[in-house]
Amino acid sequence: MHDILAYSRGNPITVEDVVTYLKVTGAFGNAVYKLMEMHTIDWEIQSLNVQITEEALQAHLTAKRRVAGLTGAADLNNYCHRNGILWEQWMQVAESELRRNALKQRVIGSPAIQAYFEHNRERLKKVCVARIVCHTLAEAEQIRERLLAGESDFATLARQTSLEHNSRIAGGHLGCMGRGVLPPNIEQDIFFAEAGALCGPYAQNGFWAIYMVEEVLHSTLTDSSMYQIADKLFADWLRERVLKAQREERMQGEHYV
Repeated sequence: MHDILAYSRGNPITVEDVVTYLKVTGAFGNAVYKLMEMHTIDWEIQSLNVQITEEALQAHLTAKRRVAGLTGAADLNNYCHRNGILWEQWMQVAESELRRNALKQRVIGSPAIQAYFEHNRERLKKVCVARIVCHTLAEAEQIRERLLAGESDFATLARQTSLEHNSRIAGGHLGCMGRGVLPPNIEQDIFFAEAGALCGPYAQNGFWAIYMVEEVLHSTLTDSSMYQIADKLFADWLRERVLKAQREERMQGEHYV
């Protein structure tokens, strides 16, 4: 009976049911990897002698509890009871986030962030675009000719003719986006175009689309972008350490066979 977690319309939901569901959906493998990351972080923290003060730990735990709405000891106890975990287990996972951040700050410095930014400056660029969607190629080409002839502006024609409801209301405006959002053939044209350029028509999802590049946002190194780059560099670094640990453990296993 201890394996039964809950009942739904008289049917028991067991630990095995949950594990099977997690495996089928792919969440199980991700959880296993996250646990491997936690163990690797603990190893690297000790190896590099990264220190975390008690004050920093308590501040982090307090912030985690506040965000989760667990302001009092009773709230935390009830939360742990509902989820079938111990208070120490909750604290271990919460503390792992602090340890991860501390390790990231040690191994990913400003020079690495700057070097990555300079190497990927073009790839990090964003463009603000608008789109008009038409039923046929002929309609799209006609609208493009009207735009090139200056008969009307893009926003007006988008509101009058575009089939795409949400962007039509905004004059065709889709927003500002980085690479990997649009299909490769469209992306290649748009990211090499200047502000004000018309691109297309393109066959897209059974319709025809014309794009206008509203603005080109050249990448700059801000606090936000530095944080994002540091996250990526650390994730790559940590993945290599996890794989290295797996290889070493596999070799040790083979050695003792």
